[in-house]
Formats: sequence, structure tokens, C-alpha cells
Amino acid sequence: MMVASISQINAMRSQLKALRLRRIEEWAFLTGAEAEIRLRGHPVCHGFVDAATADGKIIWVHPAGAERRLYEKSEGYEAWVEQCDPTASSGLRRDHWPRT
Repeated sequence: MMVASISQINAMRSQLKALRLRRIEEWAFLTGAEAEIRLRGHPVCHGFVDAATADGKIIWVHPAGAERRLYEKSEGYEAWVEQCDPTASSGLRRDHWPRT
């Protein structure tokens, strides 16, 4: 029987979470959501979206242990959130959730 180390378990959890992420086009509804911000396919930030512009072009993300940062869609940033029910932990409404 093989026993996984804590670091292996944490790595597996991260990989599983990454598989559940979905890119969100409409940023205006992300306030309150936990998001991963990516640039050219690479993660650059992970935290909670604490504000978004009404037109959905800019969001402010507050990562744990750091100051919030502004991200602009026009600069190529993408916002990714978990595919699970977004209404459970954020202000997102299901009718704004991307369809598969």
C-alpha cells in the first residue's frame, strides 16, 4: 500500500481544483468570487475579487497576505473560477454563469 505525503496530497488537490476552473468572460459579476487570474495561460494571482467595473473590463483581486491588485481585460488577463455552484460563496447569479 502506497501512502502519499502531505505535499503530494496538496499537489493533487491543486491539480483537481485547476481542472474545475472555468474562464469567465463577464467580469462585472465576479465581485465576491474566488478567482485565479491568468496571463497567456499562466497563473499570476489567486484571491477574492473585491470589486469590478460595471462594464466588466477591470477587476480588483485581493490575494491572501497581499494588497489588492487591479487587472484589466484589455491587457490580456483572464479570470478563472471554479465550476461548482457560484452562488454558494459569491454574489454570482446562475443566469450569468457560462453555459457548457
